[in-house]
Amino acid sequence: MKPGLYKNKKLVMSWENLLDCDIIHLEEGVLTTNYIPDTEDNEEIYDVSELDTNISGSELNGLLVLPNDGTIKELGETCFCATPNLTGVILPDSLEIINRAAFATSGITELNVPENVREIRSNTLFACNKLKSIKLPENISFVDFYGMSQRKKENVKLTIGKNVYNSVSEFEEEMHIINNLKEGKLDDLLDKYTFKRINELSGMDKLIKTNFEEDFYEDL
Repeated sequence: MKPGLYKNKKLVMSWENLLDCDIIHLEEGVLTTNYIPDTEDNEEIYDVSELDTNISGSELNGLLVLPNDGTIKELGETCFCATPNLTGVILPDSLEIINRAAFATSGITELNVPENVREIRSNTLFACNKLKSIKLPENISFVDFYGMSQRKKENVKLTIGKNVYNSVSEFEEEMHIINNLKEGKLDDLLDKYTFKRINELSGMDKLIKTNFEEDFYEDL
């Protein structure tokens, strides 16, 4: 697909027109849109729930295909924030960072993150009420799901590399167990999980041998 904005599978605005109409901005590898949160003295907004979703985003209606020519390295803060009619964004392979609140209150239904992305920062998916699935690269080093409601976490399918989770909540639960294992907090897990389950989630016999006394390991 050529870069640009699509509606009902038809190209309605080319990438060049999006740039010419000042809807999209690209400077030094950072992509932004014409929406800038209204803050006093340009201070950073920390509570994205205060953003007015009615003042921007009407131009971005449909599916946006970004150019895969190596020019885009980051999605800027609030890049596609307040775009309720934006149904999806096809991201380029060159993308490395998705900054804070990049898709907050947008209408995207899925987020497929390219292999080179290493960071997804806070509030990226705040109030994305139509979101159904997230696909992340296996080697991603930082993901912050802060800002997603608990209900949404329980209903959004998550894929990380070859690992498939029924929900973001399931992934966070497993990370909680593994982090406790790494910190040697076995007692914190015993009331809720069996030794067998703990061992399955760690997936690393050496980790257990290192962090726990031998008699605990033998019970596994």
